[in-house]
Amino acid sequence: MLRLNTMKNYAQHLGLTVIIAEDDRDKWERRVAPHGFDRVARCRSCYAQRLQELCLQARYYGFDHVSTTLVVSPYQLFDECHDVLQKLTRAYGLTMVWRDFRPYYPEATQLSREAHMYRQNYCGCRFSAAEAAYDRQVLRDERKAAKAAQLTPAASIAPAAQAAPAARTAQLVAAHVIPAEGPSSAALAEPASSAQAV
Repeated sequence: MLRLNTMKNYAQHLGLTVIIAEDDRDKWERRVAPHGFDRVARCRSCYAQRLQELCLQARYYGFDHVSTTLVVSPYQLFDECHDVLQKLTRAYGLTMVWRDFRPYYPEATQLSREAHMYRQNYCGCRFSAAEAAYDRQVLRDERKAAKAAQLTPAASIAPAAQAAPAARTAQLVAAHVIPAEGPSSAALAEPASSAQAV
């Protein structure tokens, strides 16, 4: 909801109209959530559900071209997203507008911070939240190990630096995955059955 409100406010500032589709979280739970931490399968399924709704809305409102803001993020699966959207636009008779905006991500991040926009450090679902939290913890551990290496002989810290983070992973999963709510991304609605083949 915070991202949706941010988008609404920014669109109003620019004088743009926002079309908001329904967000069928039950369907997301049935079609996307079962992929769990298989990131490629999960994200591809999520792209299919949401980008198909984009194509349906485009057809309904008479648009000929579609794109997605996902192309600015270096954290998205760029090629997977491209493949999904390309198949959907062909199926719906639309033109895909695709550019690699990832080189502009730092600039976009800076501008959004200067505008005091809401930002979050994961894509939107509880699985991506857990993965992002785990990645941040690994980076913190690596920084601590590097700092300790400067103060301590390497032989005494090597085992700790290489220890498997299984217990921490379990804690992250428990903290971020068990809640039953659907994806928090403000987006889109029920896909037609053809999304399953994407």
